[in-house]
This record gives sequence, structure tokens and C-alpha cells, in this order.
Amino acid sequence: MAICSTIKSGDWSDPTVWDTAPTSGAGDRIIIKQGHTVVYNVIGEFGDGGYYFNAGTATATMQGMSSNGIYIQGTLKGSRTTNTELTARGMILVGLSGGFDWGTSTDPISAVTSTITLNYLTTALSGGKCGLATHASATVGYYNSMTIWGKTRNRNTYLTLSALSGSSLITVSDNTGWITGDTLIIEADTTDVTRHLRTTITGITGTTMSISPSANYTRIVGTKVGNFSSNITVKSYSTTYPSFGIYYYTNIANTTVEFGHVRLQDMGWSAGINNAGGTGGTNSVPTGCLNFSLGQTNIPITIDSVIVDCTVTTSGINLQGSTPETVFVKNAAIYTTTVGCQLNSQIVAQLDDCVWYRSITAIYPMGSFPASVVINNCRASCTSQIFGSSVNGLNIVANNCSFRSGTRICQLDGIQYLGINNSTLEYSPTVGMVNPNINAVGNIYFKNCTYKSGLISREGTNKTNPKATINVYQPNGATYDYRKLNYFYYAQTDLTTRKRGITTYRIKPEQVNTQFNVYETIPATINTPQRIKGSLRFDTNYGTSTPPSISFIGAGVSALCACAATTDVWQDFDVTLNPTSTDDITITITGKSTLSTGYVWFDGVPIYPFIQDARHYGFDFDKTSYRTINTLNTLTENQVSALAVVSNLDYLYDA
Repeated sequence: MAICSTIKSGDWSDPTVWDTAPTSGAGDRIIIKQGHTVVYNVIGEFGDGGYYFNAGTATATMQGMSSNGIYIQGTLKGSRTTNTELTARGMILVGLSGGFDWGTSTDPISAVTSTITLNYLTTALSGGKCGLATHASATVGYYNSMTIWGKTRNRNTYLTLSALSGSSLITVSDNTGWITGDTLIIEADTTDVTRHLRTTITGITGTTMSISPSANYTRIVGTKVGNFSSNITVKSYSTTYPSFGIYYYTNIANTTVEFGHVRLQDMGWSAGINNAGGTGGTNSVPTGCLNFSLGQTNIPITIDSVIVDCTVTTSGINLQGSTPETVFVKNAAIYTTTVGCQLNSQIVAQLDDCVWYRSITAIYPMGSFPASVVINNCRASCTSQIFGSSVNGLNIVANNCSFRSGTRICQLDGIQYLGINNSTLEYSPTVGMVNPNINAVGNIYFKNCTYKSGLISREGTNKTNPKATINVYQPNGATYDYRKLNYFYYAQTDLTTRKRGITTYRIKPEQVNTQFNVYETIPATINTPQRIKGSLRFDTNYGTSTPPSISFIGAGVSALCACAATTDVWQDFDVTLNPTSTDDITITITGKSTLSTGYVWFDGVPIYPFIQDARHYGFDFDKTSYRTINTLNTLTENQVSALAVVSNLDYLYDA
């Protein structure tokens, strides 16, 4: 065992680069000194195993400073011309202004193969686990860089021809860069996402490939196919003592971070799991295969076409920051038996064209909520819900995605905002779309989505805040279908029972003998009177014991219009509101029914999208909630009603 330090730049295999040349398997401690660049061009096992990472401390410090694994003060560079394997005993630590260069987007490792094996252990460490990390703390940052970039492969594609069960041939849209021997994962055909297929390419003719094993179930056109092979792999030595993975920790803005076309395999650990694979460990911070802890704005981070192939108890990609940090993840292919992406604190994440072929949950926020998450053109197949249960304060927008869940899409649990737009949703029809958890305070919007499992509303076991709602706009392309619901009521547009509008707002109580409140808002301007005309109606199943009412409160106004105890007739209200401030006025429709089969209808006040237009005689025809008298009318409503024949266009307009 020796301490091997560089004395100049050069190839790792060149003994003149070192004061003492390292020997594979000898347990040597490696130090690459500042200003030196060493090209790793061998197959070997290096480091003494005594340097590890302690995630249980507030600053995520590196332990065992007197005993180094591979310590990089200069630059360690992966060979672009020689096949290499690096097995690390202990930490590979990028310190000071060091750099770890295993290919970049402009200078990738593409002509050769390279495997990095982390955490070579046969016994448990006392405080942490080994991996590849940058050295920094919450108060001290280094200008270190870390890049890993392999040969370009199209990471995610889809079937262009159906593949029958038992078929050994598949045809895809784009297999650029694929070669015989590559590992593919074909997504499941149902909400049972364990029906995915892991297979190997045995031959290629154009975009058609032979595979083994053959298709386990029939797959239709459009089924996603991911290539899980790369010429660069970073993995744990074993799954019993897995590495904590790659950990980039910095608070310096002008650093370089790039990860592309690399396979990350079986790395990371979860809170409470010790290094021997049992419970009760000292590690208090969960990590994933690829981890970022960011403490500075404007750190340029590129994650493109990364493979997460992980069956240990961990997340795939773990992002956290102490200030607002924007991270872009593109075209990732993710397979994990736990969480696909874990987000924490101030992260602003955008995920484009990523595919979760299997995970328990695709997006799982931890602790302090992320600032926001935008998901574009992604696909996720999860054994549990798409978005995790601990989503307090989270803002998510998903556009043009496809989500397949063995349970539900998400929980309405402390969400500030979740908007899923133009997406395809598939979930357990026995569970429902959303679980309205008792702590819910936010709103969920599903706009212009396709529902393959049928439009199931929600689970009904938990109560939500009355203002926390699930909103469904134009499901399955239905132009005038809009819905709003929570534990207490189910509201939907109605084209049949109406009076003044193109559609009415129909409300069905979900809980008997329990008051429901449906909230909407309209804008108000100080000292600008607003005349509100509308109608309420309820049926015999709703009952007459507690007739519904409508109130207008806010911007200095307060008005209440209650229905008489008469069923199946429209009851009109006409109020003039005089705002004393510029603010929103909350419209609240309140009711309570002895049956859950009754309905209340609201009409005449345009409230997008449930009532988009309303026409009241003698007033302008427009989309505003308040009424403006039409001064061009020449007849009263009673006079028009008494006409036997409409004799001219003026009368026709008035009618």
C-alpha cells in the first residue's frame, strides 16, 4: 500500500507521471495534484477504501481525510482511444479546482468503452458510503467540474408496427446508434407496469430488430422502447453495499456539469439503510444514482439521454438546492424499483422527452418543496401514483405527456398547483384519478386529456379543504364538458337543463346532510357598480329542507340570494354590487341535501369555463359576469312575449 502522487501530466499507465506508480489491487491511495491532467487508460482497481462520504451531516462533508481513495486536485480524464475499467476502493473525490472529465458534449468518449465501478466493499463502513463526488460544503465551494458523456444513441423511441405476443421482431421509429447486443426495455401494455419486457437486440435490419427474449405480451403501435445500453457505465460493486452514486455538491456558479449518454446502474441508498444493507444506519439523507446539491444560481447543468437502471432501494435522479436552481433533464430513460426523480428545496426542474419505464413514483418531492416542475412530452409507467404523496406546496405543469399508473395519478395533498394538459391518463379504475387527502389546500387541473381507464372521479375516503378541487376540462375531446369536484360535491356543465346560458353549472352533493360550498371568483373594480343577474334551480331528489343559496363577498361587497323551498323551477336573482376596492369577489354556491342523487343548477352568470355565455333580455350579450343594459332595445320583455308574430328584424333581435 502506497501513496501515489502525480509529478506531471500524462497517461495513467506512464510510470514517469507518478512519484510512485500505482499498482492495481494494491490498495494505493491516489492523488492527482493541481495543474496535472492524467488520462486514465488502463483496467484496474485503485484506492485504499478508507475515504467515504457522510450524508448524515448538515454540510454533507467528506470523512476520512487522512486516508484518501482517489483524490483529484487536477484533472482525471477518461481515455478517448482505449477501453478502460476503473474500480474504486473508497471515494473518487473531485476537490479544490479539480475536474473529472469522462467525456463532454463536444468531446465525448465514443470510440471505446469505459466502466466505472464504485464502492468496492465487502464490509460496512461506520459513517457513509463511497462514490464519485465533488468536495464542497454549505459555506465553501470549489471551482470543480464533472462531466461524463458517451456515444450518442437515440435513447427513447416507439413501435411503428404492432408486436404480437411471442414475436421476436420489433420495428421502431428511430434506432440511431443502436447495435447488436444492446439492452432494450419495452414498456408494459397495461397499468400493471411489471409487464414490461427487458430484452436484447440479436440482429438489426434498418429499423427492424430481432430480440431475445421475445415479446411477453402484445404491444401496439406507439409503445415506448428504450435503449438501456451505453459505452459508458457507472455502477456499484454490489447491490448489498451500493455506492451512494454520483454526488455533485457546489455553491460556485461558474462550474461545468454535463452528463450524457451514460448508464447509471444500481447506485444510491435510502434514509435509514446502513452500509451492510440493513436498517438503522447513520445515513440520514436519501440519495439516488445521480445527485445534485446546489447552492448557487446559474450553475449550467446538462443532463441528456442518461440511463437510470436501478433495482436497489433508491431514487434515480435526486435534485436539491438552497437557492432557486434551474435544472434541465432531457431524454432520460429511467427504470427503477423505487422513485424515478426526487426533488427537494428550491429546484426549478424541466424534464423533456423522458420516459419512466418502471418506477414506484415518477416525481417525488422531499422535505422542502421544489419551486416548480415542468414536464414536457414525457411518459411514465408507475406501480403507484405518478406524483408522490409528499407534495406540499408543489407546482407542477405537465404538457403532452402519457401517464400510466397502477393506482392513481396523484394525491391532492398540499398541492399549490398541478396542471396536466393535452395528456393521456391511464390508472386503476378501482382506485380513481386522485386521492383528495385531508391536508389538501391546492387545485389540480386536467385539461384536454384522454382517459383510457374511463373518467373516474376520485377516491372518497379522505376529506379535502372545501376550496381544494379537482378540475377536469374537455375530457376525451368533449367541447362543452367541464367538471369540478372534491370530497363534498361533483359539478359539471349541463347542456340540457338551462335557462340563459349555453351551458349551466350542475352540482351534485356527494355527502348527504353535509354542507357543500362551490367557489368561483369574478373581478371587481373600485367604485364601479356591477349588476349580476342569474338563476338557481334544484330538483325533488335534492329536497326542500335546505334550499341552495348564492352569495357574493369581497371587494367590500356582501350579498346573499337564497332560493325558496320550491323544486324544479328556475328562481331568478338580480343584485347590484358596489365594490369599494379593486379585488376579486367570491361567488359561493351553498347547499345541503338529504340525498346524494339530487342536483342544483346555476345559470345566467358567465363564469369560465362552466358558463361561457349568457343572454338576458334587455342586456348586452357578452361573456362578462355583470350585465349592461342594451339601450337599443325598443320593447320590454313582456311586450315581446305578447307578440303573435315577429314582424321585423328589430322585433326578432328583441325576441
